[in-house]
Amino acid sequence: MSLLLDIQNYIKRYGSATQPELVQQFQTTPEMVEMIGETLRAKGRVRFARVKPACAGGCCGGSCGEVQSTPGVPHKPVRVYEWVTPAAAS
Repeated sequence: MSLLLDIQNYIKRYGSATQPELVQQFQTTPEMVEMIGETLRAKGRVRFARVKPACAGGCCGGSCGEVQSTPGVPHKPVRVYEWVTPAAAS
């Protein structure tokens, strides 16, 4: 199967995935995941979200964007790919 289909199926199965997660899962580069993610976004299958790493677990109550967990070290946003559920035909 192609890497594009593998990544698409992974995101569909789990609902979302981070760029580093996909890089590790599929043993590829961040650039390749970004290109595939952009292709899936253009097809309307995923949307992008940027989340600060500490927010991934939701344990900060959404305030970690305001407070740094390590003084002097800013959080680096992580791209999250979220599966887009197609709208039902009317």
